[in-house]
Amino acid sequence: MTIDSTGRYSVATAVGLQMFDSTGRLGGVIAKRPNKFLSNASFAGPSLEYLHVTRADKVYCRKAKARGVVFYK
Repeated sequence: MTIDSTGRYSVATAVGLQMFDSTGRLGGVIAKRPNKFLSNASFAGPSLEYLHVTRADKVYCRKAKARGVVFYK
């Protein structure tokens, strides 16, 4: 699970990558391929502009409109 700068959550689930707004409403789902599970979602890159999602055997990367948020310093 990860959060972006607008407060949206991206969660790797059995359904696929689900996106929720800051109130918890489901905003969309990127479906996963059958028989493979998603295991993680996180932002990466120099400005946290890329959303990475891991699957059992692959890593997917997509440039996002919103940036990721760092929770530590």
